[in-house]
Amino acid sequence: MLPNAARATEVATLLHERGFEVLCHLPMEPEHFPQVSPGSGAVLTTMSDDEIARTTLRNVEAVPYARGVNNHMGSRATADRRVMENVLAALPEDMYFIDSRTTSASVAASVAKELSVRAASRNVFLDDVPTDAAVRQQLRSLAREAAHHGIAIGIGHMYPATIRVLTAGVPELRREGFRFIRASQAVR
Repeated sequence: MLPNAARATEVATLLHERGFEVLCHLPMEPEHFPQVSPGSGAVLTTMSDDEIARTTLRNVEAVPYARGVNNHMGSRATADRRVMENVLAALPEDMYFIDSRTTSASVAASVAKELSVRAASRNVFLDDVPTDAAVRQQLRSLAREAAHHGIAIGIGHMYPATIRVLTAGVPELRREGFRFIRASQAVR
């Protein structure tokens, strides 16, 4: 849930009431900022340590029932050790971090391990290309990753193609023996 979304509180509460695990989708500085914007309230590499910590906590607190955090954009921020140390140190003790891996230069997972913050990294983006055929192909890629490694994390958006493919594909994958778990169960 984006903390700067117009109905973040309402939607996070509804999701929680329906049994979903809620994550704060933390806006973070991407490459090519400010031409590419993560939206208001983003964690930026130009912020002081204290500003990063306060911004992170303010965003997390804006999403009721959030159990974890993952980065929205953030290719520049997640590659910056100082930024990630401050983001992760600001998380409430019981929260985890899922690195969206918007850049191969991300240090989020290694910094999380150093700070003893439970974390994991995305294996597959389901809908970089939001067409049914592309999402279906990415879902099969996610299944291959899970079969090979025992677990895999996929990230997708509320695109119509993603919803259609998951609605049809998840029952099929379950019949093949795959289990779907909450993000909190995937972190170490």
